[in-house]
Amino acid sequence: MARSLHRLAARFVETVKAAGRHADGGNLHLVVTETGAKRWAFTYKTKRQSGTGSGNRLSREMGLGSWPDVSLAAARQIAADARSLLAAGGDPIDARKLDRARAAGTTFSEIATNLHADKQSGWRNAKHRAAWLQTLKVHAASIWNRPVASLTASDVLACLRPIWTTHAETASRVRGRMEQVFDAARVHGAFPSDRPNPAAWKGNLKHMLPPRSKLQRGHFKSMAYADVASFVARLTERNAMAALGLRFVILTASRSGEVMGAKWCEIDRAANLWTVPALRTKTGKPHVVPLTPDMLAILDHVAPLAASPDAHLFPGQKTKKPLSSMAFEMLLRAMDVDATTHGFRSCFRVWAAETTTTHPDIAELCLSHVVGSAVTRAYQR
Repeated sequence: MARSLHRLAARFVETVKAAGRHADGGNLHLVVTETGAKRWAFTYKTKRQSGTGSGNRLSREMGLGSWPDVSLAAARQIAADARSLLAAGGDPIDARKLDRARAAGTTFSEIATNLHADKQSGWRNAKHRAAWLQTLKVHAASIWNRPVASLTASDVLACLRPIWTTHAETASRVRGRMEQVFDAARVHGAFPSDRPNPAAWKGNLKHMLPPRSKLQRGHFKSMAYADVASFVARLTERNAMAALGLRFVILTASRSGEVMGAKWCEIDRAANLWTVPALRTKTGKPHVVPLTPDMLAILDHVAPLAASPDAHLFPGQKTKKPLSSMAFEMLLRAMDVDATTHGFRSCFRVWAAETTTTHPDIAELCLSHVVGSAVTRAYQR
C-alpha cells in the first residue's frame, strides 16, 4: 500500500531543486518555484459560502510559511491541526484569520509582563528579576505598546541598533529577551505561527548585525600570577574595609559578590570553613571554602565589628549594609592597578595549572565551576 502521509524525506526537502508541487500526503505540499525558493502549502476543499449551489466545493490553499523558516516537522504539525479542524467542520483559513483578529490587540508589553511574572520565580538573583523587564521597557520602548502580531525584524532592529555597538552585552541580553517574548506570543496565539521570530539571531538578525564576539570587551583584565603576592603585600599595608575584603577575595579565589554578601553565620570557626549558600553562588549549589591562616587573620581583624550572626563580614559605611559593589574596582583604580577583581580568579587558575600538580577538575571546583557533564556530576557527588 502506498504511504499516504509523510512521503517526503528531510534530505529531499533540503536538496530538491525541481520546480513544482511535491506532495507529503494529507494535503501538505512543498512548493518549489523556478527561482528555487521553497514554501509549504495546505490545500483542501470546503463548502462555498455563496454561489451556484450547496453541492459545489471551493478549493482553497493555505500558506504555511517558507522553508527553512518552517521545518518539515513544523509544517506537518500545522497540517495535522488543519485536518483536525476540517474534520470538525471548520475552515483552517477562516480560523486563522479569526485568531489573528483576536490577537491583533495583544501588545508586546502584555506578553512581556506576563512572561516575566511566570518566569521570575525561577530566578535566584533579585537584580536579574528586576533588570529582565526593565531593560525591555527601556530599550524596546518603541514597540512596548504596539500589537505584537504587527512587529517585524525591522522593528526589532530599530530597538537594538542604538546600543548594539556601544553596549554589546546589554544589547545581546535584550535581543534574547525579545526573542523569548515573541516565542511566548506565538504559544498564546498572539503571533502568527507561520512567521519567523523577528528577534531570532540565526537566519535572521545574524545577517544584519555584527556578532557580539566582535564587539564585547573580551576577558576580564588580570595581572600576572607572579605579581599577585607583591600586590597582596601592598594591600596588607591598608586597613580600609575594601582592602581587607579584596584580600579575602584573592585568597579564597571567590567572586566579589560572594564575599561582599558573606555573613558571620556562614563561618564555622571550629572546622575553619566558610560555606557560601546556594542562593549566592552562580551554580546554585553551596560552595565550601577551607580557611587558611591568612584568611583567618583577616576575619580576626574584622571580628570586633560583628554585631550579630547576620552581620556582614565586610560591612559598608551604612549600617547593616555590605561594601558597595564598586568598592574593589575603585580601590584597584586608586592603587593604579590595571586589573579587575574577577581577574584574580584567572590568576589562581593559571597559578594552579603552571606551578602545582593539582588535577584540573579540582582547580575548577575551587573556583566553584561546574565540572563535567550532567551524567558525570551525578556519579561524582
